Parts: sequence; C-alpha cells; structure tokens
Amino acid sequence: MPERRPDRAACAAVVLAIALVAPTLGQDDEHPTCRPHPDAEARLEELYWETIGCEPLRQPCWREKLAALRELRERFPRDLHVHRAYQNAMPAGDREQMVQEYRELADRHPDDPLFLYLLARRLRGEELTATAERALAAAPDYPWAHLVRLVAYLGAEPPRPEAAFEHLETFMRLCPENIAPVLAYAGRLGEPEYWRERLPGLRRRLGEASVPDQLQSTSWLWTLEFQLRPPTEHEQVRERVREDLERLARLEVAAEAPLLRLLASGWELVGDAERLAEVRARQGAVDACAFEVVNRTLEAWAEARGMEVAARELTPELARGLYHATSGWLETCPESYPYWSTRMRAVAELDELGADALLADIDRYLEIWEREKGRIGTWSSPYRESAELLLERGIALERLPALIEQERAYVRGRRAGRGEPPAAMKAQIEESELLRDFEIDLLATRADIALGDLDAAAAALDRLETRIAELARMPGLGRMSAPAQHPSLLALRAELALAEDRRPDAIAYWRQAAAQFPASVRGRTDYEQRALELWQELGGTAEAFALLAAGEEMPQAAVEMGVWSEVAKPLAPFELLDLEGRTWTPDDLAGQTVLINVWATWCGPCRVELPYLARLEETAEELEGLRILTFNVDRNPGLIVPYLEREGLEFDVLLAERHVLDEQSGRLSIPQNWIVDPQGTIRREQSGFSAEAAELWLGEALRQMKAVHAGAETAAGD
Repeated sequence: MPERRPDRAACAAVVLAIALVAPTLGQDDEHPTCRPHPDAEARLEELYWETIGCEPLRQPCWREKLAALRELRERFPRDLHVHRAYQNAMPAGDREQMVQEYRELADRHPDDPLFLYLLARRLRGEELTATAERALAAAPDYPWAHLVRLVAYLGAEPPRPEAAFEHLETFMRLCPENIAPVLAYAGRLGEPEYWRERLPGLRRRLGEASVPDQLQSTSWLWTLEFQLRPPTEHEQVRERVREDLERLARLEVAAEAPLLRLLASGWELVGDAERLAEVRARQGAVDACAFEVVNRTLEAWAEARGMEVAARELTPELARGLYHATSGWLETCPESYPYWSTRMRAVAELDELGADALLADIDRYLEIWEREKGRIGTWSSPYRESAELLLERGIALERLPALIEQERAYVRGRRAGRGEPPAAMKAQIEESELLRDFEIDLLATRADIALGDLDAAAAALDRLETRIAELARMPGLGRMSAPAQHPSLLALRAELALAEDRRPDAIAYWRQAAAQFPASVRGRTDYEQRALELWQELGGTAEAFALLAAGEEMPQAAVEMGVWSEVAKPLAPFELLDLEGRTWTPDDLAGQTVLINVWATWCGPCRVELPYLARLEETAEELEGLRILTFNVDRNPGLIVPYLEREGLEFDVLLAERHVLDEQSGRLSIPQNWIVDPQGTIRREQSGFSAEAAELWLGEALRQMKAVHAGAETAAGD
C-alpha cells in the first residue's frame, strides 16, 4: 500500500478544484459517466481484492485503504466511480468532515452535476432534495443526478416510490449496463409487472458483469426475485438460487471472503443447513476475526445457553463462562471490539474479579474504543460503561468526572456528524436523544454522591425531577413514570440519604423504588436487598422486614411502564399474502381480538420472542375470540420459510414489509405487538423484548388480550 502523505487532503482539494464542463450525450449513447475510466476501473478492482477484510474495525488496514483511494482520486479527479468508492470507504464518524469537503467542491463548481451529485449522496432531508434538484437542473441527462433524486423521494415523508421509479427508469436508459444501483432499489419501488418482465435481462447482465459486481449484487437479485414471486413459487426461486450457488462456487477469486459471504447467504435462502455449515466453517478458517464470523461466534455461544446475544443481565455462572470464552476469542482476535464489548458485559457481573484485573480490562477496552469510536454507533459507549463499573465497585472514583465528560463529548460529536434525520424519524430520534441525556445526568449525579459532593447531587436531583416530568409529556416517552415513582430517581434519593446518614429515609426510598417493578424483575430484588441490608444494620430482622412489605401491591405504573400502552387507532387497510399464497384483509380478523406481532429473521430480540409467542398462541387457541397473527418485515421474504423450519415454528405469517413501512411509518421498532379489537381498532401497543422478563411478557400479553376482548364485549352489550 502507498504511504500516507502529509497534507494529502489539502493536495486533493487543489487537484479536485479543476472545473471541467460536463460532457454532452447523444440520444442513443451510454453516458460516459456510467463506467469508470479503464485505468481507474482496473485500479479499483485491484483495491477491491487487495483490501478484502479491511473493515472499519480493522486498523491500520482501513487507513491504508483510504490512503490508496485518496491517491486514486488525485489521479482521476473527475471520475465519479473513484469518488464513490472513496465516500463509501469513509467511516461514519468522519461523515461531517467528508460532507464539508464535498460542500466546498460544490460551492466552487455550483453548476457541475458531478460535485452536486457527490455532495447530495451524503446529505439528508430537505438539503438532499434541493441539491439533487440543482444537479438535475444543471444537467437533465446526468444519470447519477436521477439516482440521487430517487433516494430523496424514497426518504421523503411520506415516501414517493412512484416518483422515484421514474428516475430509476431514466437511469436505466442512460446507463443500461450498470445494473448494481438498479438491483439495489428495484424492490422498493413497486411496479412488480415491470420488474418481472426485466428479470431475465437483469440476470443476464449480472452474469456478464465483473466478479466484484457479481459478488456485491447477486444477493439483491435474489431478494428481488423472492419479492416479485408469490410464496407459492418460492421453491422455484430457490432452485434458481441453488443453480447460481453451484456456478458461483466455481468462480476464480483473488480472495475467498466475499464469495464465502455470498455463498452463506444463498445457502441460508435455500435452506440447506449442511452446505451452510460447510461455508461457515470455511469462513472461520479464512478469517476468524471477520465481523460475520465474530458475530456468529457470539450468537452460537448465546443460543447454546438459551439466551439472547445482547441480554442485559447475566447470572454469575453465565458471566464466568462468558468471561473465560472471551479470553480464548481475544487470543485469536485481540483487537476485536465486539469481543471486548461482550467481555465487559461479563466483567460487570463478576464481583470476584480483583480491582487490578478490572482496571486492566477497562483500560484495554477504552484503548480499543478510542481507535474505533468514529466507526461504531452505540447507545452506551465504553466511557459510560466504565464509569458505571467503577461506581458499582467503588474504585478509581477520581476517574469518573473525566469519563462522564468524555461520554458527553462523544454524544455531542455523534449528533453533529449525524446530519438532519429523515422527517419520519425526527421526533423519535429527538426523544431518544433527550432520554440519553437524562441517563447521562443520572450517572453524573451518582458520581457526585460517590465523590462526596452532596450539595451538587441534591441540586441535580431536583433538576432531574423537572426533566423527567418534561420527558413524560412527550408522545413517545409518555409511558415513563412520573418523577415521584421513577425508580432511578428514587434509588438516587436513597443513595443521597445514606450518604447524609439518613438511613431510615434510604430504606423508604429503596422500598418505593423496588415497588415500581414486578416481582420477577431484577431491579425489584436489587432494591429490596439494599433496603433489607440497611434495615438489618439498624437492628431489624428479616422477618419484621417481610411483615413491613406484606400486602404491598405493585402499582399499576409498574405493569405499564415501558411495556403496554393504551391506544385507539384503526388498523391500516391491507391486502397481504401469507406463506401459502392466501390473501388476507382486515375482514379476516373481524369479530376477533388479535395480537399482531411484527418481526424479522434478522432481529435478535424477535428471534428470542417467537418461541414465547408460540406458547401464547397455544393458550389463545383454547380461548374463544382470541388469535395470533404475525407480520414479517424481512426485505427478502425468501428467508422466512427456512428460518421457521429450522426453529420448528408455525405461525400465520403475512408478508408485510411494504405495508409496515408505508402505513405504520415513523415510530415503528421491532419486535412490536399490536392488540386489535373485534372492530379493527388497535387498543394496545408494545415494543421490544427481553429474555429476562419473558415469562412476565407472556402473562401480561394474555392479560391485555383478555382485557381488550372483554372491553369489546361490554361495549357491544351497551
């Protein structure tokens, strides 16, 4: 790889400042920007093979790849494909820097469709739309301006697939041999008859494409074929996929990793477990530290123990097992952030781990994070996780202020680099950010107490109560407890009272915090234990403490907090196929109370939830008027049957990706459950799933279904 020169970005800006007039296009010609310059194309293909395995989490390989692309960009300053490769390789954390670089280029050349397009493809919202329109106005026959205008229409609120389709048609006319963008977007634009007619041609062109293009685009072709064919024809599609796999396996490649990745996805679609296992074993042998291999290793460890990979809580036994497992994995992949992140989840549950070992793990975790943080998106960063660990163990407390400030700076940086969110997601993202700020403030207040700054902690608690009252009034966070019942605030009040030697007050606050949780949830038992230990320190007995708590009922807020919410909105009209090819409409649900579960095969919590949903269905079938239905939102519906067969699950599954995205837009996350009354009105909503509270979810879901059904019967009687 070439050495990275100093001031390379500045040199590149000078070279790229050369303004050339965009070439004109004859009516029957392919636009000259459809393919790279032959020399650039050859170098891009070389880089593709040379940098296989250079993921954002693999340094310094990734930096070398970027340096090589910058050098190529200097040699071909007007080659759109070189710029695209450079932009695609740029880590997400450097997005704002890249946007600024291309904004300056577009400002220097305000009528050049090349730089307007390159800027637009990294923008969002109204600025994306306006820049795409400028590119089209500058050159109506510039194919890539049509492509970015398509993206703007799909990201609009509401999306406009019919308008986007017109621009993809124009792109296909101008660049008839460039099918990768066509396959990437075709399945999102409707017009199934149009695409069915063109599938044979798309298959032919893909077969004639370069090996890198085939490896990157074949999975899109498979997805499109499954989307365009009814479920009754999916077995025929699988046969074609099998034929593709046999042909692809004979390709001569300079590096196996991308081919193996494609083969694995294909054998999963076909449902051939034996061939899939062979390919996965080969992937592990080729590169044990590749992202998909690491992810699969973690999933296999968790599934073997009946838990979800991202389980928030571990038993001490599981934590010890995971800690020892990560020791082995990190010997092979010492720089793997996913392995380190998983190890720290285990560390958090191991009280027996000595201070020196704990601090060594924290320091190494933070070292990996400092290098990779611009390339990883995460809700809770290692700064925050480390601060919480130090607080729990009461060691190195002097490090808390710096860690918390680093967390705040990280959050600010992520927001600054994010850009304008899509309109449909804006409110949800803003609420999520407010909640994250609130959680950081909770952590800072705990640190104040631990460091003995009790006046600051008391003032912070008052501010937090005001903040949580504001959060509770927001649409998406309205199910949060009021300040007087919020368990985190009550627990902080208890810690402050204990620090001020008001131990009876601390007991009262901890007991009230515990009362906000159902009995089976860990938060309740933790707070009860703290209260009991302090009660005994004051001379009380466990028997008397039990009498004190006897008869205490969990408040209704504890049942509803973050679980089920009452709503009243009509179920959107639909005509959806099930896996047998039958068309369903809301009329098929009339007169029944129906729980509709929204899920996907790629959703980890969904996969953990589905066996419990099967148990709920068994119970519901025995009760008159109750039933279970599922909406699957996989982009490739071909994944559903192999997954259900592998897991031994049977449900009524409707293919609902477009319906959910188009009709239930804006605030949807999965897994999600809706309880629909016999008149077709959604009466309850719930999202998310945690294995730790699975039995609670099961009982509560049935209770909510019965309540909705009983309410409907009462209303009908009136």
